[in-house]
Amino acid sequence: MVFSVFDTQSLEQLRTDRTLRHRIRRIVVGGVGDREVARDWETRLNRSYFACGCTTGAGFVLATMLALGAAVALSPRARDVAWWWALVALAGAALAGKGTGIVWASLETRRVLALLHAHFGSSK
Repeated sequence: MVFSVFDTQSLEQLRTDRTLRHRIRRIVVGGVGDREVARDWETRLNRSYFACGCTTGAGFVLATMLALGAAVALSPRARDVAWWWALVALAGAALAGKGTGIVWASLETRRVLALLHAHFGSSK
């Protein structure tokens, strides 16, 4: 299902209806004038609204893997650490990254919705 955003009421529904996220697959923005501007709003809103934190989690895991590799390469004592500590560090990095990504996306969604709300509020 495609959800159309064209006024402050539809923005409010998008912000408050928690079940809406599971019923829609894409958000379309209308009533902002130029189609290219609307497409930019749609891209920003869809990217943040449907974000799951996986990209940030993958980045955190990659950084942790590089840090662990550097620690093993540079420190002889790091080789004596149990292998399961590395797994714990990687799992912790994945969870921390996913949580950070979700929070960041939520804040970005709120910011984009506020900007759109200001645009639709000023156009009346």
